Amino acid sequence: MLIAQITDIHLDFDAGNPDESNRRRLDQTLEHLLTIKPRPDLLLLTGDLADRGKDRDAYRQLTGRDLNLPEQNEMNLGGV
Repeated sequence: MLIAQITDIHLDFDAGNPDESNRRRLDQTLEHLLTIKPRPDLLLLTGDLADRGKDRDAYRQLTGRDLNLPEQNEMNLGGV
């Protein structure tokens, strides 16, 4: 199994601006992952999705869907 990991994206949403630098980098990275051979079987996003605000709000803005996970403090793995 080939796993690709993207971490600490820190999207700083500028509503309606597709040229936001971290969003542009994310789009370029995702496009690259779709072209490499072999393609990853799994994409793992870790770290901070948003630079400001809550990650779940950034996810909603990025995908148009709700993120159905517990809040960050509920996901603490005991200092890991």
